Amino acid sequence: MRNETKVIGLVRIEREGKSSRLLLPDKLTQGEEGGVILEETPFYGEAGGQVGDKGIIETPTGKFLVQDTQINVEGFTVHIGKVIQGEIYKGQEAKAQVDEDLRRRTMGHHTATHLLHAALRKVLGPHVYQTGSLVAPDRLRFDFTHFSALSLEEIKKIEDMVNTWIIEDLPVIIEHKPLEVAKEEGAIALFTEKYSEVVRTVRVVKNGSTVSYELCGGTHVQRTGQIGLFKIISEKAIALGVRRIEAKTGKALLEHYRERDEILEETARALKTSDKDLPKAVSSLLQEMNELKAQLRSLEDKLAFSVAERIIASEREAPIIVSKLDVPPSALLRIHDILKVRIPDKTYILLAPTDGDKYTLLINGPEAETLQEKLRELGVKVGGKRGGIKRGSIPSSKLDLLKEVGNSLVKRGG
Repeated sequence: MRNETKVIGLVRIEREGKSSRLLLPDKLTQGEEGGVILEETPFYGEAGGQVGDKGIIETPTGKFLVQDTQINVEGFTVHIGKVIQGEIYKGQEAKAQVDEDLRRRTMGHHTATHLLHAALRKVLGPHVYQTGSLVAPDRLRFDFTHFSALSLEEIKKIEDMVNTWIIEDLPVIIEHKPLEVAKEEGAIALFTEKYSEVVRTVRVVKNGSTVSYELCGGTHVQRTGQIGLFKIISEKAIALGVRRIEAKTGKALLEHYRERDEILEETARALKTSDKDLPKAVSSLLQEMNELKAQLRSLEDKLAFSVAERIIASEREAPIIVSKLDVPPSALLRIHDILKVRIPDKTYILLAPTDGDKYTLLINGPEAETLQEKLRELGVKVGGKRGGIKRGSIPSSKLDLLKEVGNSLVKRGG
């Protein structure tokens, strides 16, 4: 989509620290970021959930890359981007070229949004209303009122309904008419929007009957067949009584499926199986992993019992037992469980190396509270966890503190 037009204004934002000011220069030079205002524009400015167009504005002296299109508070369409060649001057004749591929993708997603809304109301009920949306070249997002998560069966029904309307290649009719007439005809309007006396309506028709009828100022395909295909990618809650669907159509959906295929193929290669047998291979891998976990737990239980017995045999007479162990931190609780039963009258400190130059610390027994307070005074953080156990971590450089604290308790008769 290309228009012959004229540059009637330029915008540049000048930033100084945290403050900024809006400038209206007579020209923008190569590399400068800013905005261009045209006398007439084929670009769609962001509105109604639809993102602004991208493209190129070209003058006799320069080229401007449009990265976004917005409508300012005064109603002007501002083409935001940067000069990628030469200079752009206010008052110059210009050629405005919209990125047609991105526009087509966006149009497909916008018409699909209307079809999705209609399908949701048919499958879930007339209580469904739009609360927000995003229409972009790569996806659509639709927020709507509903009280529960959609079942797989409901999602399938909605997808099938939308895709049937797409395959039937139904006409999309755009008209302008008085607001009251559109409302009387049943056109759906957003409660949050303010409408003028004359509104733009978008109607999808099948055999003379209305499939979808909404007030909308966005861009749309001429027939539903141009959408290609529709697929719901995700569905979730975003607030109480409000849910969100994300979906893709056409080329964006094709890219989505290609990406998924690449992931499946890569996973299948890693597991040395075919795409078809991938579920079976994953199931087998999970079963093997669970068996290995069970074996590991059994070995850790045996290790914990052996270590606990050694501690009891060698240090039964010590008033406070400090044991630096070469075991995984996960084994400390198992060792503790054995010690708690076998030597309930003893206070013990168990240490196991963790990543880096630290040790996992576990304290339990009659003097655990006192030890915890003493260590806190020395800058070692130890918190309380289930069953009175005190847990934390300590740098190896501070291990001598444990002996110092233990000796102080022994001297006072602890």
